[in-house]
Amino acid sequence: MVLSFDAMVFFRHFLALFCLGLGCRAPQREGESPEPPYDLLIRGGDLYDGAGGPAVRGDVAIRGDRIARIGDLRGAAAARVIEAKGQAVAPGFINMLSIK
Repeated sequence: MVLSFDAMVFFRHFLALFCLGLGCRAPQREGESPEPPYDLLIRGGDLYDGAGGPAVRGDVAIRGDRIARIGDLRGAAAARVIEAKGQAVAPGFINMLSIK
């Protein structure tokens, strides 16, 4: 499989975000029920990175007010899940038109 330059840039950025999210969970105490690791999971959307390349199907996990992980998160749990199949998802973008 050969990736275009734009696709490689896209994956490099999201790999960096993934690495930043590692190790952020507090250890579970004995007898406590596990909390979902993410507050929000946007599942199955067409991810755009803003570099002009084609979309990549994937998931975006959010914890608090930060993007915690991007990629294939099929086994992930979250307090709230949004099914975004067929929808454009642009994590980290700011809509300049909505700022007053």
